[in-house]
Amino acid sequence: MFTFANNANCTHAQYSVRKYKHMKFLFIIILAFAFNAALGQTNLISFSGHSTAEGLNQPIRSTQDQGVNGIEVSYHFDAAVQTELINKSEVFQQLSIKDFSHIQEVGRPAMPAHIDLVAIPEGADYELVISHDVALVRSGFQIYPALQPARDTEGAPEPEFEIDRDFYKTNALYPSEPVTIKGIIKIRGLRYAMVQISPIQYNPSTGQIFMHENLNFELRFSGANRFIDCSQHSKHALSVLSNFPINGQSIKKEEQKYFINNALPLTTGNSKNYIIITHANFLAAADSLAKWKRQMGYTVEVVSQSSWTTAQVRNAVHSRYANWTPKPDYMVIIGD
Repeated sequence: MFTFANNANCTHAQYSVRKYKHMKFLFIIILAFAFNAALGQTNLISFSGHSTAEGLNQPIRSTQDQGVNGIEVSYHFDAAVQTELINKSEVFQQLSIKDFSHIQEVGRPAMPAHIDLVAIPEGADYELVISHDVALVRSGFQIYPALQPARDTEGAPEPEFEIDRDFYKTNALYPSEPVTIKGIIKIRGLRYAMVQISPIQYNPSTGQIFMHENLNFELRFSGANRFIDCSQHSKHALSVLSNFPINGQSIKKEEQKYFINNALPLTTGNSKNYIIITHANFLAAADSLAKWKRQMGYTVEVVSQSSWTTAQVRNAVHSRYANWTPKPDYMVIIGD
């Protein structure tokens, strides 16, 4: 049990406690004010023209998969989040859409965007057709620029502010189209179109944004009768390939049809699931890994040499991939 020596000391202690609480409260207010000054306010803006949005709903996507003839895709958007960001007294707005990322062209406006992967049939030509309603135009925007990606390193500084001032004087829509093909990637011989959906376009010169409540696009295919040669791939590989694109069901149907008609697929070239590349010094470890994988049901080949060059490793893998049917699924390198 503690007691104060006299009432004067007690009064002084109570005053010190009150003063501490008062200073702590003022510090919290100042900190909150500084935080709000940096971020500004956040609110929802509607795609439909209403003064306020009812809520931030996930965009609605519907698809009509037409197999080797193409795919039709429709998007509906309700609202976007508008956040004010301040850099050295210059006010910007950042626009965000639920489950969408942003265009990452450093220094240029970070507009909301999303990539849909669409599988392209083997040997097919393709054509992108876009349709959309009349855009809702809003004024008074200076969109925050995209910055360099943050480094995933402890203690690394935040990306510095960068802006392409010349681009912000451009009197043209960015991006130029609400739907574009950003590129074609190839995985195990199957092509995928990277279709970018950008429901908000921006004119940096006028400060106007153009909001598309409904976006529709069709990727049309011609000149093909299948997506992939299923005989060249394992069931596992086909299941992975069909999980990437939004028209993956078409690949699954081809896969199911193939394995119904080919219960025991033909294998050539001593095909294996696993390739293990190793130095002779680590052969025992490689053999142990191979034994474990075989117990799990995989087929494995261990390739060992007393020395390796980069070209030799590449050739060892490429030659097996080119000559084996089905293609190998995994490759492991053991060394130091």
